This record gives sequence, structure tokens and C-alpha cells, in this order.
Amino acid sequence: MNSKREELSLPSIDCSINSIIGTGECLRPENWQKLATSECMNKSMSLNNSIMTLDWCGLSEFRGIEFICCPTKK
Repeated sequence: MNSKREELSLPSIDCSINSIIGTGECLRPENWQKLATSECMNKSMSLNNSIMTLDWCGLSEFRGIEFICCPTKK
């Protein structure tokens, strides 16, 4: 079984890699996406890309997300 994980790469120098982990929450990917989107919006940025952590905690549920925020295009 191959457990190689995807890697996030920055699309531009203005973007930043972020993560939400260690909260104790076990959520479905769409809920983590909403949290990541909010986190980016709080920085006046927008969500560019994301991957779930490999820390499974249920059926299609994970303990965290890694994501990229990029400046919002004006």
C-alpha cells in the first residue's frame, strides 16, 4: 500500500502555506475546506489549494488540513 502524500507547492511568492491541525476535531474534507477558506479570508487572501492531512479519524474524516492562501485578485 502506497501512503505517499501529495505536496503543496506555492504558485507564487505572494502566497503562503498554512495548516489547521492539532485542534482535536475530526471533520469531513468539505468542512476543513470551509475553515481554510475562512482562515485565508481573515488574511485578506483567498484559498488557492489544499490537501487533507494523512491523519484519518473516521470514514472520510480527517484531523487537519494544509492549504495555500494567495492574495485576492483585484
